[in-house]
Formats: sequence, C-alpha cells, structure tokens
Amino acid sequence: MCELFALSCNRKDRATFSLPLFARYHTPSWDGWGVGYYSGRHAVVERSTDNPNHSETFRRVITQAMSNVIVAHIRIATTGDVCTENCHPFSYRFLDRDWLFAHNGHIPIDYPTHVDGYNDSARAFSFMMDQMREYLEGRMFRGIYPAVKHATKALLETYGGNVNYLLTDGNVLFAFCNHRRMYMLRREKEYGGAILISTQKLSDENWVEIPKNRVLCVLNGEVLVTSSRIG
Repeated sequence: MCELFALSCNRKDRATFSLPLFARYHTPSWDGWGVGYYSGRHAVVERSTDNPNHSETFRRVITQAMSNVIVAHIRIATTGDVCTENCHPFSYRFLDRDWLFAHNGHIPIDYPTHVDGYNDSARAFSFMMDQMREYLEGRMFRGIYPAVKHATKALLETYGGNVNYLLTDGNVLFAFCNHRRMYMLRREKEYGGAILISTQKLSDENWVEIPKNRVLCVLNGEVLVTSSRIG
C-alpha cells in the first residue's frame, strides 16, 4: 500500500528530518516516489521510480523543497504501469493555482484523466477537480472547503473504493481517510505551528489518528475545521 506525507506551516520550511524517515517505509519494495512543494503560486513536482533511500535526486529535492506546504508519496502500484507518470503527487491548474493530489488505496474508477498520469489516482483527481468546478460555478455563495467536501462525497458515492488523499492549492491542505490510518502531529517551531500528516508515525512524538470519513482542513500549521462524516 502507498504512503502519504504532508507538511503545513505558517512560514516556509523544509522537511529534511521527516522525509528521509518517511522514505524508509516499504524498503526494499517500491514502485516510485514523488515530492511536491510551491515556489510562489506554482507547484514544483519531482517524481521518480528509483529508490528514494539511495537517490541523489531525492536528497536534492528534500533540501530544495522549502514551502508552506509540502506533499510526498511513496507508490506501491495497484493499478497502472510502473512509470514516472503514474507517481504522485499529480498537479493540475485550477482557479489560477496549481493543485497537488496524492492518494493511497484503490478506486474502481473509469474517468478521463486531465493530468500527467493514467492510474486510478490520476482519474480520481481529475474527477474531483471537475466536481469542484461544477460546484463552484453553480452557486451564488461559493467556497473551496464546501467544494472539496462535495467532490469527496461525489467520488465515494459514484465509485466507492479505498480513499486516503492529500489535496492542496499551496495554501490550504485537505486530508481525507476512509481506510487504514492517517496520523497528525503538531509541532511548535520558532515561527509558530507546523502540522505533519502521515500514514505512518515517523517519530515517538504524540501523533494522533485523523478521524475517518471526514475532510480535515489545515492552513498555515493550524487545523481550521474537520467536516461532518462523509459517506
């Protein structure tokens, strides 16, 4: 099963301690990895099928990745070819922002992909972006958070499956879990709060389990809201 990681903080920061720990999971088996972060309003995404534990590219990327939001993924393929294009996170331009999406689980979805990827995760991301666009275009009072909730609910009702995801526009970080476990850790930095989300506890600190079937919304290292139950 794939692994997910994200960092949200109120000042640009790196994850040079946590990401090497994260990369150790699934050694010696993996089918790819990816790290996404932001430079201004644009996403920078590095993906590869090499071993992140012995990769000069991975080491370079985690040193360069300084951002308010960082998303990382280790892929164990369930659908789609083993190739760079099917590694997460995927990127999509929407509302004049670059959105990033990473997923673990399996979704029996047949939907056109709008991104550089051809597996179930890329198709689910494309479906959610279309659902968000439809939601935002059809209402007088619009908002990103209710649009994400709507898209998540539509994905589960239309296709079902196992859905753990991380979704961000570079400002707000959304997390959802309906199988396995996802954990959250809050750290106090000299600049304020930082929140880490991972499918694995990466340290002996006080990681807490994220409630299942709820959209968690995080901004600048603080939890804004946890939705009511979806699905």
